[in-house]
Amino acid sequence: MKSKDWVQRQKRDLYVKKAKKSGYFSRAAYKLLEIDNKFDLISKSKNILELGCSPGGWSQVIFEKNENAIMYAFDLLDIKFTHPNLIFIKEDFMNFQYSKLPHKFDLIISDIAPNTTGHQSTDHLRIFSMIEDIIFILDKISLPSSSLVLKI
Repeated sequence: MKSKDWVQRQKRDLYVKKAKKSGYFSRAAYKLLEIDNKFDLISKSKNILELGCSPGGWSQVIFEKNENAIMYAFDLLDIKFTHPNLIFIKEDFMNFQYSKLPHKFDLIISDIAPNTTGHQSTDHLRIFSMIEDIIFILDKISLPSSSLVLKI
């Protein structure tokens, strides 16, 4: 999709408008709210890991639904959201030494996406590769009863 088309679509998008009005950093906050309303994962979770957290829309939802959660959040880009229980790590999650973390996580969430090229097949393969990377490290970061939420 051309950037001009994307901008026009964003201007018309109901959830973009709703997110701005509600103070969310992204329209993706509503997808996580929808998932949580169905499965009630956030309030039950104590230690949460977010992979690909920028700009912070999902982080906002996490602490809105569970202000006592402890969350580690990774991204290469800065995050707009802060909270006393949020530990932001500006690093590629695949290069991080997970043994440095104090615990494993009972909820792992990710809305990660690579920068798009505009070539649908290439973009699909790149996001699929990132999802595979997350699945590959699950044994290092998750508890046996953990939940995993991936939005692609």
